[in-house]
Amino acid sequence: MILNAEDSDGNQYNLPIQILRSRPTSHGMLLGCRFEITGEEIYRQIIEFVYGDSNRLKYFHQAKAERTNNIFGGFANLIRIGLKGSCRNLRGVVRLSLHNFRMMVFPTIFHTKDQRRVSTS
Repeated sequence: MILNAEDSDGNQYNLPIQILRSRPTSHGMLLGCRFEITGEEIYRQIIEFVYGDSNRLKYFHQAKAERTNNIFGGFANLIRIGLKGSCRNLRGVVRLSLHNFRMMVFPTIFHTKDQRRVSTS
């Protein structure tokens, strides 16, 4: 996918991106993207696009300052991150345990090596 953008000085940019995630919002869609660096020229354009426009940096700084930081929202986010990681780890432990249990109970079914002998007559 190509991002077509223009900075406040009127410079045009056509940058290859990869969409990693998307989420609907009240204003449309919020996309999480990553630049695809395919060469040195693209890399230079990305650097110029991201850091070359001081008005854009002011906008992001102002948007961050206007966001309200709620202690309860931060705590809820911390709990959510912790639960998500714990569930992921528990799922991995259960998978490993089930695999080991199957290998002990049904060793011939899950045995991957071919144990037939080839006759050389």
